[in-house]
Amino acid sequence: MKDSYIHIRINSELKQAAKQHAADTGRTLAGLIDWLLRQELKKADSLKRGGQGRSKKMKTWYILVYDNGNRAIFEENEYWREQKLNYGIDRNDINADNEAVKGIVEAETEPTWDDLFYDAETHSYYLVDKE
Repeated sequence: MKDSYIHIRINSELKQAAKQHAADTGRTLAGLIDWLLRQELKKADSLKRGGQGRSKKMKTWYILVYDNGNRAIFEENEYWREQKLNYGIDRNDINADNEAVKGIVEAETEPTWDDLFYDAETHSYYLVDKE
């Protein structure tokens, strides 16, 4: 029996997109949120029990957008290799903040720009779940 409420604030575009996705998948908005929470909790529980951390197939990808408008997607090791080669910056350097990094995502294969969602409020890119 559902007897609790969660009150959250989200922007209207995200809410409309969520409503549309819920309708497309035959759910209500509340049902979609419930399902998404359960999926995340299953993942977290699975990681706790297995103690394996993230999947070995997953890679970390850095999403960069430069001031001149150029964009790039680098695999983590490639990103740090370029930082070291071009700027002498080591990944362990506490001052290794790169303002061009607009997102860090995990995926099995290199994401394309069509796979990414830009959140204007946080000025960050996120991976769109295609499932």
